[in-house]
Amino acid sequence: MHESIELIEKLVNGIDTFNRLRKQEIEIGVTPKQEVYREDKVVLYHFQSQAENLFNIPIVIVYALVNRPYIVDLQEGRSLLANLLNLGLDIYLIDRILDFKFWILDCWRSLRREDSKSKI
Repeated sequence: MHESIELIEKLVNGIDTFNRLRKQEIEIGVTPKQEVYREDKVVLYHFQSQAENLFNIPIVIVYALVNRPYIVDLQEGRSLLANLLNLGLDIYLIDRILDFKFWILDCWRSLRREDSKSKI
C-alpha cells in the first residue's frame, strides 16, 4: 500500500512539473541563423561562426525528414550548433517545413503507386 501512495505522489509531482514547464516560455533554436535559400518546403540556413574560422570546409547538416532539426539547437548553453560555431566551424542546415497531414498523404500515394506497379 505504501508503494502505491509513493507512486501516486510521484505521478502528481511529475504532472505539476510538466504544467509549470508548459506555462514557462521555453525558447528553442536560439542560435542566430540566416535563411540563404528556399524552394517549396526546403529551407537552407547558414549559421555564421563568431570565432575565427579555423576550417575552410563548411559543415552541412541534413536532418531526417520526420524529425525536427532544432534538436541540435535546444537552448542557450545546450546547443550542438553553438558549440560547433565556437570551434570556428561554418555551418549550414537544411530544414524541411513539414506538414504531417500532407506528408502522410504523399507517403500513402507513393505506396499506392508502387502497389499498382507490382506484378504480384
